[in-house]
Amino acid sequence: MIESKEIPLSQKTLRSPHKDNVLEIMGRKNFLGQFPSEQQARNKIANELKKLKKNPLFKVERKKHLETEKARRELEEVSVIDPLTNLYLRRFLDGNPNTSPPKKGILEREIERIFKGNKKLTVAMLDIDHFKEVNDQYGHQVGDEVLRKVAETVLKNIRFNLGDFAIRFGGDEFLIITPNSLDVAQKMIEKIRSEIERISFNNDNKYPKGVTISCGLTNLVEDVNDGNYKEIAEAMTNRADNALYESKREDGKNHTTVALHNKKGTTEFIRVFHENKV
Repeated sequence: MIESKEIPLSQKTLRSPHKDNVLEIMGRKNFLGQFPSEQQARNKIANELKKLKKNPLFKVERKKHLETEKARRELEEVSVIDPLTNLYLRRFLDGNPNTSPPKKGILEREIERIFKGNKKLTVAMLDIDHFKEVNDQYGHQVGDEVLRKVAETVLKNIRFNLGDFAIRFGGDEFLIITPNSLDVAQKMIEKIRSEIERISFNNDNKYPKGVTISCGLTNLVEDVNDGNYKEIAEAMTNRADNALYESKREDGKNHTTVALHNKKGTTEFIRVFHENKV
C-alpha cells in the first residue's frame, strides 16, 4: 500500500475510526495520479455507510450484534459476582493473566488510575470473628446467613458512585477498596464494624447471639514509584492482611488496626480504639 504524502501512515491509523477503509482509499490514486485528501476519503466512507445503513440486512445484523454484546457484558458481570453475598468475587481482584491481552485486577487498575490523580487510595481487609465456630455450632446455613448479613452491612456503607469496591476475598474475609485518604476510610470501616457488632438474630438458640469482625487497613504509599502496579497492589493487600492479623491476635478481636508503611520500608501497626468510631 502506498502511503499518503499528506499524513503519515501511523497518524492515519490513530485518527480514523474506520482506519482500514481510510487507508485503503487514501492509498489509491485517482485518474489524475493524485492522492485524495483525508476529507475526501472520509466523505467517501460516510456515503458508503449511509448506503449500508439503509440495507435491511445491516439493521438485522446490527441488532444481533448489540444483543450479543449486551449478553456478553451481563455474563461477564455475573461471572465476577458472588451469588451468596452480592459482592465481587476474588477473580475481580486478581484479574485474568490468561486472556489476550491479560486482564488486570481491579486494585491494579485503580492504582494505575490513581497515579494520574491525587494518589488517595485505601484498602481494608475484614474478617468475621470466630466464624468456624459459628459453622460448627449452628451449621453452614446459619453461617451463610451471617455472611449475608455482614455483606449487606458492607454494601450499605460503601459508595459505588464514588468508586468504592467490595470483594469477597475468601470464605469469611472481605476486601474493600476506596479512593479515599486513610482517615476517611478508617471512619467508614469503623462504622461498618460497629454496625455489624449490633446485628441481632432474633431466633432463640438457632443463631449466634451476635457477630463481630476484625479489620485491617492500609493506604497507597505516596512516594511509591509509578511502575509495576500489580506488585504495588499485592503489597497493599499484604499490609492490610497483616494489619487484620494484628487485630485478631490480641484481646477479644472486634478491632481495627491500621498499617502505616514508612520510608524505611517497615510497617507500623496502630490500633484504632473504639472511642474513635462514628
